[in-house]
Amino acid sequence: MIAPVGRLKRSDIIYLSQHHCKHRHTYLEHYQCYLEEVKWRERRGYFDIETFTSGFNADRGMLLCYCILDADSDEIYGRSITPDEIFDKKGGRDKKLVEECVNHLREFDRIYTWYGSNFDIPWMRARAVKHGLQFIEHGAKYHKDLYYVGKKFKYASRSLENMATQLLGSTRKTRFNYDRWLDAVLGDEVALNEIFEHCKYDVQDLRDIHVVLEPYYAERDTSL
Repeated sequence: MIAPVGRLKRSDIIYLSQHHCKHRHTYLEHYQCYLEEVKWRERRGYFDIETFTSGFNADRGMLLCYCILDADSDEIYGRSITPDEIFDKKGGRDKKLVEECVNHLREFDRIYTWYGSNFDIPWMRARAVKHGLQFIEHGAKYHKDLYYVGKKFKYASRSLENMATQLLGSTRKTRFNYDRWLDAVLGDEVALNEIFEHCKYDVQDLRDIHVVLEPYYAERDTSL
């Protein structure tokens, strides 16, 4: 079995060409041996953020929390910003949280989002660079925005909430008014915890929606 180079990262192709299997062929030539001997398994995660922002722009806002749900273990990584961080101007307010989020993203090979190519990913990239941090380099991770797969279903709305309701029968999603987000930005720990739970529900809905969507699209690799 020859390696499917058309959907592999450059770094993976280099590895396969430089390492040999028990038959003394490169893993590029004997890809099945690579799968059996190295037993590499792609780590997949479902990613979502919650922000307080003006016009959905990263230079006029702050990261409130992030969540990444591990597709295999169902463990959720992430946290919300703390009141101390919110009022720490010298510390960059959400700088530490943004850095932790980027570092967690680096631990995954493939990321799934809902409308993430238009919001979550560019917002995080802009916020990271604003803080002088290195975001995920182009080509380093695979990304699938499931929002666009939702176009295969003709519903009145492709919001995550409506898609979950239509495809799954219900949604975990919670609703908050603007004042609750404002409470969080003012350091209300209860509000911050509520928004973090809201973010957790989003990635859980996203995972369950993905299960329904998988038979209806081809997994074409695109970079984060």
